[in-house]
Amino acid sequence: MVEGYAARLTATRMNANGIGSLRELIREMETPGLSCIGVNSLNDRFHDEICAAAGNPILVQVHRRTKLNYWNLSVPVMFTADHDKVVERQHRELIAALNARDPDRAEQVAREHVQQTMDIVLDAINSSRGNQPEGLVAPLRRGD
Repeated sequence: MVEGYAARLTATRMNANGIGSLRELIREMETPGLSCIGVNSLNDRFHDEICAAAGNPILVQVHRRTKLNYWNLSVPVMFTADHDKVVERQHRELIAALNARDPDRAEQVAREHVQQTMDIVLDAINSSRGNQPEGLVAPLRRGD
């Protein structure tokens, strides 16, 4: 996953100002009553800043072209309060790894974070396909 590689590089390059910017984005994302659109916008900025800090323009370009904007799907993707808590924890763990300049941990957390989102999206897509005749549409599986 692109974001895992970006987090690995960023862990060796991000300065204190960059870490502070990420912390501020998290604080804003956790604002009570913030709309889903607001959270998604801030989350995009969070991930974009990590990719940009990697200092690799090709990586940034691949990230922009391949990131999944699940809110644009024709299938409703709902994050529960429990999902939100995990996302918040993962964001904080990622910042801690970047701050500690730990590329292995940063990559691991970024991969787990992206995979969790993909799992939630795949569950929503597969649930929406429940009305399809059996055998007509194969379920999507993690890792496909």
